[in-house]
Amino acid sequence: MENSVLRVGVSVWDYMKPECVSTSRGCNPGPELEIIYLAAQMMNLSIEFVLSNEKGCGIRKRTPGLSYWTSLMGMLARNEIDITGNICYLMQERLQSFNASTPIWISNQAFLIKKPIPPSVRFKAEAPFHWKAWLLVLFCMFCCVLIWSFYHLFCTGNSRAALNSFHDAWDIFLQFKTPPRSMFWLCNILFFVTLKIYYTSYIRVSLLYPAVVQRPFKNIVELADLMERGEYRLMHYHQPKRIIFEFCPPEICLKLQSAIEKHGIHHVSDSSPKKLLQTLIDNDQLVLISNHISLEFYLSKFPKREKLWLITDTMYAQLNCYFWNPSFGRKKEFDNVLTIMSTFKMNVLKRYVDSTMTDDSKQQFLRAEVSSYDQLSLTHAKHLFIEFGVAVLFSTAVFALETLLEQWVTAVLSFRYQFNLKLS
Repeated sequence: MENSVLRVGVSVWDYMKPECVSTSRGCNPGPELEIIYLAAQMMNLSIEFVLSNEKGCGIRKRTPGLSYWTSLMGMLARNEIDITGNICYLMQERLQSFNASTPIWISNQAFLIKKPIPPSVRFKAEAPFHWKAWLLVLFCMFCCVLIWSFYHLFCTGNSRAALNSFHDAWDIFLQFKTPPRSMFWLCNILFFVTLKIYYTSYIRVSLLYPAVVQRPFKNIVELADLMERGEYRLMHYHQPKRIIFEFCPPEICLKLQSAIEKHGIHHVSDSSPKKLLQTLIDNDQLVLISNHISLEFYLSKFPKREKLWLITDTMYAQLNCYFWNPSFGRKKEFDNVLTIMSTFKMNVLKRYVDSTMTDDSKQQFLRAEVSSYDQLSLTHAKHLFIEFGVAVLFSTAVFALETLLEQWVTAVLSFRYQFNLKLS
């Protein structure tokens, strides 16, 4: 490096424009170059940009008998640049060969997926049942009162049988009283079960209204389980062999690598944010892993951001730094300048990332959009009726078996008793 020239390596992407630095074109160079340009000015240095033909900050590639770095890290290793213009993840493998600056941004790990479609909701709390369902409910109540009235009138001689039966039916339906434990109750228990099935259906639907969709995962640990089962696949612009996981527990990182070997990844050759996010929208099972700041920056510039869901992992934070060679002569001075610029760095970020624009993508859960209203029909309780019918059949079969068994045992004992009498 000459005394007054700083060679800056740049891996260009959509929102990083070296040609906009220190010019009057009316464009923005991007937050990464804006920070490094101001730092160079404070050190009275001019900047020379050296563009990389490869994507990303670079990783170490290993072949038989050969190990080398790609992209910006490769340019540092070959001494083609003094510092990276891109802010890169602070990874252990990179620190073994290069030095890193004070963290420019500290951001939580985050994931971006396509929003699932919430279930359709058609329910009106003011009118829970369709008129046919109301007729069935009223008919069942009338049958219950009628049957129970005849029971009271003919079996107990109660002159107020109808009134008492109505009160009994009403209290039992509202669960104020337990049903009588008598065999006669089997004759009309179906009607009460019908009422309770509709009552339960109404309560269940009203409590879940409107229906919501919870986040499919909350952190990298839960995501690893889903990826291992094949429910989600990683989307990346690197090939599977070049993907390294570091921001996770060791056993979880191994599980993620195993999931990639088992199910593969969705490789995207074009690493531009617009292409990455559009690919997420076109596929339901893809996930993009990065840091919260970068993904929020992508979303704020993407017109269809309301279709994507940003999930922040609070377990692990990612450090983002500039990298330089250990032989960089002014590394301490440059690092001190970056430390002094702490407030400026965050202000630059706020100018490029409008957090309010991405609020729809950061919700904890999704609510269904209710378009039209419907009442609960007879079909809402169809499965509950089937379950009850199966339970009644099993109960009847067990009751019949026990009755037959009891009669058989009684007959056997009676026969033995008569046989013993004859012998004696």
